This record gives sequence, structure tokens and C-alpha cells, in this order.
Amino acid sequence: MSSSYLALENAQEIVCRSAIVWTLTSLEMIDNVELTVEGRTLRNQQGKKIGVMNRENVRIDGDVPAETTEYAILKLYFTNADGTDFQIEDRVVEVNANQAREKTILEQLIAGPLEKGYYPTVPADTKIRDVTTTKDGICYVNLSQDFLTKTATANINDVVTVYSIVNSLCELEEVDKVQFLMEGEKIEDYKGVLDFSTPFTAVESLQTIRLQNKQ
Repeated sequence: MSSSYLALENAQEIVCRSAIVWTLTSLEMIDNVELTVEGRTLRNQQGKKIGVMNRENVRIDGDVPAETTEYAILKLYFTNADGTDFQIEDRVVEVNANQAREKTILEQLIAGPLEKGYYPTVPADTKIRDVTTTKDGICYVNLSQDFLTKTATANINDVVTVYSIVNSLCELEEVDKVQFLMEGEKIEDYKGVLDFSTPFTAVESLQTIRLQNKQ
């Protein structure tokens, strides 16, 4: 932290410190947090080193609820400039415990990439009607007709659009395959280039896909 941190009043500093610790430890890979000010160990009002903090030992102000927002790291598949292959973005997002992680992934894909040089794959007008994963690992993705009638990026390869969703969802441990539905109905093909009647599995690279036009 910068030296401005030391200007906080005692109560403000406690709340700030607690908020930082609880927010960072919401990430799965972080168990403990240590704060320094201009490279020096943070000390309390009595001059004692505060040291490593976690959810067990950090002081929580009475007005700060113990329940905090959860965070997750999502691996999202976007595309490169010419739409020929993936650009993968690791994104930290707030997650709602009452919402399926699959829906959060779809929402983030529709919102588009944050990284410079990455391009969107899913039309921004696409609406998520429903998303459900069964016990056998098939994720049923029910989208609006906008997914079929609109594009995300000019000249984008249609295969990129489909597999950006498939690969992003298959990063979840519980998802093995993705079955697309349009307005609740299964359709035979996607823009005449991909068979939509059966589930998709993730691919390592778009270069390995052989496009099969509908016969």
C-alpha cells in the first residue's frame, strides 16, 4: 500500500484491512494476506506487527457482514483478429452462489473480451433462455434466435462462435459436452456448417476441426 493508507482513522483502517483480506481470500488460491505500507510491515496502533492475516484472525467490524461476495477465475475462449483460432482470457468475476456457473460463463462471453487484441465470439444481442448440466455431464445451452441471425465480429468464422462456448463451458469439471438449443428446441444445423443435433466436446485448437457442411 502507499503511505496514504496510514492516514486512515483507526475504525476506517480496520474495515479497510478486513475488506481486503476477505475479498482476496474469496479466491480459491489465496488463504492468507499480508499488507505492507511502502514496503514496510503493517503495524497496529500499539506498534506491533500485524503480520499474516486470514479469515480466522482478521478483525471484523461489527457492521461488516461475515458473508462476502464469492469470486471465481473463468477461462474464456475468444478469438484472434482474423477469427481463425482462440485467444484465451483468464477472468476474475464475482459469482452469485444462487446462479449456475455455466450461466456466468455465458454472460461473460456475451459481454466480450477485456484483453487488448482479443475479439468477441458471441453476438451481443444473444439472450440466455436457460442453461442446465445433467448428471451425465451434458450442458444444455438454450439461446435466443439472435445467436443464429447475428454475428459478434465481422468475418468471424462461425465455428469459432460455437467452440468458444463449448470450450469455455467444458473448463468446468462437471461439463463434458455441450448441447445447443434454440428457443428451447433442438435444431439440425448451425448456419449450414455444423451439426447441431448432437452434443459437442471441447477441442484443443480450431485448426484440428474439419468443417462438414450439411449433406
